[in-house]
Amino acid sequence: MNLTYRITFRVSLVLLILFAIWGTLFYFIMIEEINDETDDSLEDYSEYIITRALAGEELPEKENGTNNSYYISAVTAEYAQQTPHLQFLDQTVYIQAKKETEPARILKTIFKDQNNLYYELTVMIPSIEKEDLKETILFWIIQLYIVLLIAILIVNAVVLRRSLKPLYIILEWVDKLAVNKDTLPLEIDTEISEFKKLTKALLRSARR
Repeated sequence: MNLTYRITFRVSLVLLILFAIWGTLFYFIMIEEINDETDDSLEDYSEYIITRALAGEELPEKENGTNNSYYISAVTAEYAQQTPHLQFLDQTVYIQAKKETEPARILKTIFKDQNNLYYELTVMIPSIEKEDLKETILFWIIQLYIVLLIAILIVNAVVLRRSLKPLYIILEWVDKLAVNKDTLPLEIDTEISEFKKLTKALLRSARR
């Protein structure tokens, strides 16, 4: 295999692995950031509802036009003790206003009123379609990889051809060597020390 093609193939393979790792990390970091922001909103919303419920004030509408919704259900003391008091979940929920299901980030929290009765509050906020996000990231990674691969091929064709020009001169000189002929001069205009050493070594060997 040609040296230029071999280098291009290996660089492309390394880039493919790096982009796959980068895309995976990027996806999980993005999801983590989105979940953090959504969880903060859920905690604020649930705290607001619990505060009003314990104070006996009027609760906000369960369907307020923003697709945010909640419901409160009474639970037993045994259930409250066995269940984590703060749970974040990703689920698909039915939006009554839209008559369709959508992915949502859900917070379930348990609280107790002045009468020592336990309640579970479930608060829901619509979230992004994680599968769609995954497909979008994959699509753009592939596009970026193809563009970079083409750029690498062009750069390799230019840079490697120029950098390896002394090597091709040496190979052409070697092909012309013959025992019954005088050794041809080998002059290479290069600043690369490895090529200079190779030239001197070949000339010594040819003369011997």
